[in-house]
Amino acid sequence: MSNIERCLSCGDVITDDGCACPSISMSELSREQVERECQWLVEEHCGSAAKKWLATDAAQRRTIEQRDGQIEKLAAFILAHVPGEPSKSEGAVDTAIRIIEQQAQEIARLEGVCKERRKQGQQLHDQLTAMTTERDLLQHRFDDAIEAIDRLQKEQQDVYHERG
Repeated sequence: MSNIERCLSCGDVITDDGCACPSISMSELSREQVERECQWLVEEHCGSAAKKWLATDAAQRRTIEQRDGQIEKLAAFILAHVPGEPSKSEGAVDTAIRIIEQQAQEIARLEGVCKERRKQGQQLHDQLTAMTTERDLLQHRFDDAIEAIDRLQKEQQDVYHERG
């Protein structure tokens, strides 16, 4: 291990005269500068287990950042495209879950309505079929009655002509 100090800003070795960089506080460092310093500290002062942990931690941070980016994207979508949201004090994921659950319930309700409407439609179809059959039967009876009347009238005219 080395007793060499490095500048947190530029990463250069600090000599007795200091560094060429202006003085900087930790709060002014960028994320990249802090990560570079952490990497140097691990390389200089830690063993292989710490290096492995740091690599795993960096991978986990990237995963978390990607997930956070997706959550931010989801939140922006909800705000832009779902009227009335957010309607509760909850995060984007919980809001999305609630919206999906509500939509699933609405779909189930509408499927029930559709099933009922199909049943009613079938009943109406059956009634219309029965009414059409009854109309056809009545039409046939009516036609038979008209024929019978026509025959009776012809017979009556024949009787008048014979008597007449």
